[in-house]
Amino acid sequence: MAKFASHAVHDFRAAAVALAAAWLSAPPSTAMAWETVAVPMARASTLTVGGVPQHWNRLEAEAVLVTEFEGPRDVRIDVRGLLPAGTRDPVPYVLELLLDGRPHDCLRLSAKVDPRASLSDYAVAKRRKIDVRVPSGRHSVGLRLAAGNPNAILAHFRLVERPEE
Repeated sequence: MAKFASHAVHDFRAAAVALAAAWLSAPPSTAMAWETVAVPMARASTLTVGGVPQHWNRLEAEAVLVTEFEGPRDVRIDVRGLLPAGTRDPVPYVLELLLDGRPHDCLRLSAKVDPRASLSDYAVAKRRKIDVRVPSGRHSVGLRLAAGNPNAILAHFRLVERPEE
């Protein structure tokens, strides 16, 4: 029995050494880089997160934030709710995602305050990420604050930066 245990410990050590060697020799992982897309005629707002200013597009209730993309491609929309100052509890809201001006999806979300973020007289919600697959061809992608208590949201439209070939 002691001989079996000795082999098991040796096999475990050999596997651990092999795993460590593979991990150390692996190329560093590459995080996806996202390019923020300008949105024509959008109202700009500068938000501060952890002391760093960030530029966002502001969307008031019932207004539509829209821009165009050439597909097929993946688009990410980052959103943050703007809540009344002093808000502490999560606030439900609904976003409508539009493709070529028609309803594509309805998203029921909850805005939870991000204590690191600030914008003048508002409590700013944590960032939510919405991934959209734009089909082949030229298409408009829009976002509308359809319902809920945030009076406005902040949004970014972003594209994965494609590596140079």
